Amino acid sequence: MEKKSWLKIIVINLVIALSLVTITEIIIRVVAARSNVFNINIGAAMDFHPTRGTQLKANYKAEGISINSYGILGPEIELKPNPSGIRILTIGDSTSFHPQSRNYSRVLEDKLKEFFPGHNIEVIVGAVPGYNSYKALDWYKEFLYKLNPDITIIYIGWNDILSIHPFNKTELFRQNIKTRSFLQKLYVVRLPYYFMREYERKKVADLSPLSAEERNTINHFYPYHYSNNLKIMIEKLKNQGSVVYLITLPGLITYNPTNDELKRMYYGVGMNNKLALYKAVYNKYHKVLEEVATSTNTPTIDLREIIKSPEQREIFTDTMHFNIAGSEVFGNYIANYLKADLNKMIIRKR
Repeated sequence: MEKKSWLKIIVINLVIALSLVTITEIIIRVVAARSNVFNINIGAAMDFHPTRGTQLKANYKAEGISINSYGILGPEIELKPNPSGIRILTIGDSTSFHPQSRNYSRVLEDKLKEFFPGHNIEVIVGAVPGYNSYKALDWYKEFLYKLNPDITIIYIGWNDILSIHPFNKTELFRQNIKTRSFLQKLYVVRLPYYFMREYERKKVADLSPLSAEERNTINHFYPYHYSNNLKIMIEKLKNQGSVVYLITLPGLITYNPTNDELKRMYYGVGMNNKLALYKAVYNKYHKVLEEVATSTNTPTIDLREIIKSPEQREIFTDTMHFNIAGSEVFGNYIANYLKADLNKMIIRKR
């Protein structure tokens, strides 16, 4: 009898716990559907992918977010490009994805259509929050190559900088299993990570110089993976006939951040909010980006040129993400950079 009572208590507690989790899950989903910022931060628009960990949910719709049937942010597209039109693909991470209602790709498309009225110009956003160069290359090999873009703009590297460096002692690439796939579908599981990131952002920046040990570690560090991934992607795109452009990595870390900018920044895993460490890793990656551009003869659109003053950097909401005003600034700058080359391309297609 006593055993049955204990069993009954356990069952009741499990039912209560499951009910609470279910109710919490429903509440989070309702909030996520109404707030696009919260939605993206907890990954509500994301789904499991066996090799990349995550991908955008096909046909997902919520406030300010519309993902098409191919799992791409934006309207429906035809896989086969219009032979008389110009198709531009922007490959990237959250800096290309946000602000999702009007990211730089949308501004770029509008501006180019303004430059060349009557011409069929489309810009496809091949960007997913959280993607690094490994994941971007994997997505290209799996699907993006099917789009056959005339022009490809590659703006990737921030997630490499934040996690793939010698000061990150955590496992960089965990094996994807069915359990992980199931857990990633639960919003209630994702929520703690959202608050953990917010907590990390509130930590005070460490402005001390690099120690001798840190400097030695940095001197012996070279992000070969980043170089290789970019080179492979560029080579494959060019072999398809796409004209490729690289974009530099502009952000609050690019120059000397002000006190106000330091409060907006967040740091990579294992950097312990140390500015000198972050800057050293950032500089290593940027040097590789420049080396790849030179060795592959790929033109670089240097957005760092237009964020030199604190006033110009007010467009940044954190270390590297920018607001709609930033989308306008970057989108217009890129459009003007491409204008002459696009004109030649349009003439050739006549």
